[in-house]
Formats: sequence, structure tokens, C-alpha cells
Amino acid sequence: MDVLLEWCKNPGSRVLLLEGTAGSMPALLAAACLSEGETTQVFILPDRETAAYFHNDIENLFPSLKLHFFPSSYKRSVQFARKSKDNLVQRTETLQRIRESSGRQAVVTFPEAIVEMIVSGDFM
Repeated sequence: MDVLLEWCKNPGSRVLLLEGTAGSMPALLAAACLSEGETTQVFILPDRETAAYFHNDIENLFPSLKLHFFPSSYKRSVQFARKSKDNLVQRTETLQRIRESSGRQAVVTFPEAIVEMIVSGDFM
């Protein structure tokens, strides 16, 4: 745990890959890291379901944290042609909150959500 906390305090390399953890352990480690820093942390989980569970765990472990969930625009990954209006609204709100906030905050997402193109804030 000391090595993880040192990594959290180090302003250098900001990418950490955790393997071999189970259950809520990744969220517990993330909460420990979040308690040390004052920056925005982005957590990319393997899929939507895993990301949703992780988001819920972080929310329960760290209730005072500005926590955001960044979903895909689509209802399900196997139905890329069907967009979800709720997800589009949540994506927009999440991006707006990240842009307006400062200090400690966290974003939880998954690969399908972050590969989608978005309009630049400068364009709007």
C-alpha cells in the first residue's frame, strides 16, 4: 500500500495498471489514491458493467468526492446504431462538470465510451 500511495503523490508518471485484484479491491485502492491527490483522476475499466460497479464502490467509499460517470452514447455495445438520449445527456453533463470543476475529482469510464468523437468546447 505504501508503494501505491507514493505513486499517487508522484507528479511524474500518471498511468498505473492494476492486475490480479478482485471484488471491490480496485475501488478501495483508488479511494486511497484519491485521498492523497488534488487532481482529476480518470479510471478506465474494461466494460460498462465493471465501470458501473466501480463507480458505485467509489461513491460509497468516498461520498464527498466529485465523481462522474462517462458512458457511451449508445444503448449497448452490440447495438452501435441505436443512440441513447439519456447517455448523450449524461456525457454532456459530465464533460461540462469536468470543465467547470477544479480540485479533486474522478471520472469513471470504459473503452467504448472514450473512443467516441465529441465536439470541441471551442466549436460550441
